[in-house]
Amino acid sequence: MLKGERITMKDTTHLLNVQIDPPEYFSGTRHNYFFLTALKNFDTGSAQGGVFCKRFRRKFRFSFNQEMLPFEETQGWEFPPDYQNDRIINLAVDFLTDNTLRIRTPTKAAS
Repeated sequence: MLKGERITMKDTTHLLNVQIDPPEYFSGTRHNYFFLTALKNFDTGSAQGGVFCKRFRRKFRFSFNQEMLPFEETQGWEFPPDYQNDRIINLAVDFLTDNTLRIRTPTKAAS
């Protein structure tokens, strides 16, 4: 590997501190995506509450000689499920400066 050479994610899944190529992760059809679709019980005064997320995957579409990979709402088919289909994620927003904010979310599910 040459210094400064760009490395793809396939080559570095087991290495730390190595530059990766994020578009490769977001362009495939094998990943699940959770898009924020609505606010749930969000208090604007304290900037805390929850966001409702729906599960999407990229699905291949071919029509009129055009190939596309749009996002489509989907249900999980694995058993037991790796991820819930729809979920609410709690978050808090901290305004640090006029131009900076921090979004905090839990890193693991509550027991």
